[in-house]
Amino acid sequence: MPSLASRLADAIANTARRAGQSTPAVRGADWQLATVTAVNTTGTVDCGAIRARRMESYGSPAVGDLIVITRSGSGNWVAWGRLRDSADTTTTGLVAGTDFGIVEWSGRRAGPHCYIRLAVTRTGETITAGSTGNINDLHLATIPAGWRPIESLVETIACDGFADGGAHIESSGIVRLRTWSPGGTIQSPRTIRLSASYLLL
Repeated sequence: MPSLASRLADAIANTARRAGQSTPAVRGADWQLATVTAVNTTGTVDCGAIRARRMESYGSPAVGDLIVITRSGSGNWVAWGRLRDSADTTTTGLVAGTDFGIVEWSGRRAGPHCYIRLAVTRTGETITAGSTGNINDLHLATIPAGWRPIESLVETIACDGFADGGAHIESSGIVRLRTWSPGGTIQSPRTIRLSASYLLL
């Protein structure tokens, strides 16, 4: 049977080991995988109880991202960035604009690069473009956070198979149709499709 002194030494060693595991200054730097639970406006992300500052290369953070975080010996956390996994593609989160319905939506991102494709159908009254192709800007849809462009405006082309026009995607995620073929109509149940590639916010 271990002596009292031996048991006391074991207890002290176990206490020191547990303290070292939870104290950065003792344990030193480390890294781990974590899932983002909140994105803050201060350049940080939360992973449960851990708040980490994003590296400049970690653009467009989103809740649910699987990332690498590392801690210094002084206890400061840094978020290195998102890992390549199933979170790099999406088919959910797109919100249709007024008088439009979602037909299709998908996005793929790799680092700061993103490709999106969407299709919406007109559910409201018919709109006829003027002789110059001018129309009142139409809010087609809103792209979800994490998939929005860093530029304030990304220009692209939209088409429904009968006519086409200019569209742009805003950094807020709003997709607007701005022009249409002169005399062309935007009507139900035609489907307007567009795609774009851009750098992420």
